[in-house]
Parts: sequence; structure tokens; C-alpha cells
Amino acid sequence: MWAFAYLDNATPPPGYIMSTAHQSGSYKAACPAAWGQVSNPSVGFYQVTFPCTGGYGAGIVHVTAVDATGGFCQAGRWGPSGRNELVYVWCFDAAGALADRRFTVLYTASTGSSPAGSHAYVHANATGTLITGFNSTGLANTVVQQAPGRYRVELPVPNPRAYTGDFQVTAVAGSGTPRHCRVADWSLGQSGYLVYLACTDRSGRDADSGFTLSHHHKRTVYGVPGPPIHLGYLLHPVSGAPMPDTNYNSVAGPNVAAQVAPGQWDVVYPGVGVRETHMQVTAYSGRPVYCQLSDLWTISGTDAVARTVACFAPGGAPADSAFFATFASSA
Repeated sequence: MWAFAYLDNATPPPGYIMSTAHQSGSYKAACPAAWGQVSNPSVGFYQVTFPCTGGYGAGIVHVTAVDATGGFCQAGRWGPSGRNELVYVWCFDAAGALADRRFTVLYTASTGSSPAGSHAYVHANATGTLITGFNSTGLANTVVQQAPGRYRVELPVPNPRAYTGDFQVTAVAGSGTPRHCRVADWSLGQSGYLVYLACTDRSGRDADSGFTLSHHHKRTVYGVPGPPIHLGYLLHPVSGAPMPDTNYNSVAGPNVAAQVAPGQWDVVYPGVGVRETHMQVTAYSGRPVYCQLSDLWTISGTDAVARTVACFAPGGAPADSAFFATFASSA
């Protein structure tokens, strides 16, 4: 079960239907006329309602802010309400004060196993205790807290001899706990990937935080092996060539990132910009930075153009960083 959406209005009225060009989900099979809605009951706080999506398992949530000033968003909690799935999102300005912001949001819950590509996720609390997890290999993911704000996640994969796929990370905390979480490092273990996460407070100091982490290889960020078949992702370093198999496009490719200013990159995903579309972004750095979108992506023909991926230092100053960026279509 999966659903994604983009909140195009940072101060929506109650029951606001989010951009219909940028939302979809597996719920469309059972409820084709339904749309995801959002309410904004207080500054910086949002309740997202995905219809006909509840009750399929705990799953995970990813959130990416769409803001050029360094304002950021994180997941609060999520769960079923009747047939619906409710997702609560908190947003802040660059200094960490509650503030209304635009954002993309994704919910996905998976079961079973699949030989096509790979998909895995975890949701852990601030002490590193695993709350829920999934791995398409059928094997178990593990989480260990190594120090305040530092976590090691092991994800079994079919071929741990190569760096493949894309990671996305989202901080999970409440309104009084603004957090950034990122991939700090990534290595190959004996049976899978070792992913080292770093979470920080608003000032960039290591700080405990709940988080979600997901990995996808040759399938969408929400885990579907296909269809949908229009997707692309890349790991873009500040310098040097990408790791093998971290730049993937299911139609044309390769995807291309071009730096346009300090801490800003335009990213083009050729041929995959069809139907309803979605993006998520995560920083990959040993330094306390965070990455997101400064504005909504556009579609040129069938090419998707993200203008732009933006990375920031604590406090909102632009900062160069490597990043994971993923794009998916509903088709």
C-alpha cells in the first residue's frame, strides 16, 4: 500500500485537496474518485489524510520540505483512522521555530518478498529501537544506536558487493524537537549494507531522534517493483563520479545534476515525467547539513526537471553537499 502527495499551499484551509497533479496511490484502485487532503490546525502542524489506505500495516513516512529559505519539515506520527491513513507533519523555519511550509509526503507499507530489484525500510525510535521494518529479501533489518544522534542500520541485500540504489531518511519527532537526519556514511557488510545515520538538533549538534530510512533499487521509492515503471534516482557527490548503480533511470537516463549556485543543483530525470509525479531528497554527508527542494519540479515533454535541490547548513545558509534524490511517477 502506498500513497504520495505534494502540499502546494503552506496555509491550507481545513480539508484542502492537495495538488492533484502530484498525488496518487494504490488506493486509486479501490477509491478512484478519492483525493488526499490536508488540514493546518496550528502554525507548522499538518494532518495529511490518505484515503482508503489505512489498516495495511505500520509502514513508514518520508517528508521533504519545498522551501528556498532553509525551512524544513519532519514526520510526527502516522496511523490508520478507519479506512484512511493519517500522517502528521511538523514544519519549521531555518532557525527551528514552527512555521508553515510546503512539502512532499509519502506513505508506504509492504509485506512479502520479491526477487525484482530490492526494497527495504525501517522506522526506529530515538534510542535506536526498531519499531517496524521490511526487507524484500525476507531477511531482518537491524538498528543499533552507536552514540547520541548516531545510528547504524544493517539492511540485508542480494548483492552486497556493489553500491546500488537510493536511500531516503526522514526525522521523526514532535513539535518541540526539530531535527535533521541524514546518511553520514555507507559501507558494504558481509550480508548487506551498513548505513550510518546522523541526526542533529537545529544548531547542528548530534541529538537523538526517531527516524525512517528506506532503500530502493530499480523500483520506486514507495517500493513497487513495477508498474509503475517511470522512475529515476541518483546519488550526486559534490565532486567525482557517482558510485556504480546509484544513477538509475528506467526509461532514458542517465539522470543529470548541474550545480547552479552554492548549495543548489538542477536535476534532470529524462523520460520519466508522466502522470502524477513525486520527489524525495536526503543529504549524504559527514557534516551537519540537510537537503530538500527549493521549489517544485517541472515537466518538459516527458523529462522531469527539479529546480532545484537545495542543501543548507544549520541555520539555513546554503551549503554544498552530496545528496540522494529520487523521482517516481504513478505510471
